[in-house]
Amino acid sequence: MGRPINKRFFGATGDNTQPTIPVRYHNGSASVEGYIVDQRGTNKFTVTTNGSDTFICRLVNEVAPNAAGEMSLVGLTGSPVILKKLFNRTAVDWDNNRYTWTVEDDSTEYVIKVEDGGSIQFDVGATGNVTVTGDLAVQGETTSIGSSELVVEDNTITLNSGETGNGISLGTAGIIIDRGVPQDAQFFFNESLNSITGGISRQGSWILQDAAGAIQGLYASSIRPDTSNANNLTLLGAGTSIVTVTGTTDYEKQVYPYNGSDIQFNPSNPNKLGTPTDDDALVTVRLLEDYVKGFTDYNFQTSIDAGTGTVTSVKTYDFEEDASTSRIEFTVDGTLVGTFFENRLDVGSLRLNAGTITTQDTNGDVILAGSGSGSVKFDTPGTFKKLTDPSAPTDGVTLYSKTLADGGTGLYFVNEDTTQDEIASRNKALLFSIIF
Repeated sequence: MGRPINKRFFGATGDNTQPTIPVRYHNGSASVEGYIVDQRGTNKFTVTTNGSDTFICRLVNEVAPNAAGEMSLVGLTGSPVILKKLFNRTAVDWDNNRYTWTVEDDSTEYVIKVEDGGSIQFDVGATGNVTVTGDLAVQGETTSIGSSELVVEDNTITLNSGETGNGISLGTAGIIIDRGVPQDAQFFFNESLNSITGGISRQGSWILQDAAGAIQGLYASSIRPDTSNANNLTLLGAGTSIVTVTGTTDYEKQVYPYNGSDIQFNPSNPNKLGTPTDDDALVTVRLLEDYVKGFTDYNFQTSIDAGTGTVTSVKTYDFEEDASTSRIEFTVDGTLVGTFFENRLDVGSLRLNAGTITTQDTNGDVILAGSGSGSVKFDTPGTFKKLTDPSAPTDGVTLYSKTLADGGTGLYFVNEDTTQDEIASRNKALLFSIIF
């Protein structure tokens, strides 16, 4: 049988120059760290945390005792070993393997080791501090910080350190924010997404999303491109999405002053519309429609043009604008073909003025003609104004009126043979037939 443990290994750690044996035991409420006060058997000890509240506990095959009166003692052979019995020079694990043991204090490296599943707690109270003067290397899968505020003096934080692949091997790297009941928020750099820089598609892009993949919004007062390379700001580099201001309240009314649903009238401005709040503001479809409507309502359109060489156009002129005669001009393929004036219409060489059709050509003819077999018809009486004898026509016959003579009509003719005479009325024709 082994001898009892030397008492120099008992007591609070740090109380003696000789290192003591730390243990973990259950005090009836929780599993706590403590030390041995005395030995009552190969697997039974009196233990405490403060020297006054003592408990008699026996060794169990557990890393963290979970019942009152239980304790655990873990040795280290390169890997943790849970001990079943402890003697002055030897120890036995739960597989009945025997070890020679000692308690050491490594002055070159301070190592605190716990068994798998165990934990270490530094309790310095509500106002205390734990200071690490050297570098801190944390190994394991997860590092949890329970403080309400994390202050980092370093100006950079490296994520995915040690990457050896062409990009992020896991596809993404970033920051996850626990939101409680809603899906966690994620700020990731995603290798599968492309970004546009200087008009060139580049691998990888930042993405804001939740844990379910739903895209999240970004609140910012300014987003600026790299001005040193004169890059444009590309809002949409792919897909069929649109840029929208959905969710804002009457965005168009934040850009232009409105009167109800219309942009305000301001006759002092060149466009006759109110002054915008910011000349550099982006324009929405609604604002564009309202601007076009307001501009056409308050501005007289002087020209409609089509073509680039010989232009076809309708242009207006007003004496109040350019001191010229008020008119509307019609131009077809660069040729003026008609003009509306206040009291007349000029179409080609014809002029319609106060019910009169004339030609602007000197000694020119006005020709009325039907199409094909059609003819010129008069639905109302026609009147021939008294004229002096005209010249004979080169083709056909000319009818005209002058002073009444023997024919009794005052209606005369002259034909291409220069024959000229008055057309006789019926009564005159009967009289002449009786006489002659």
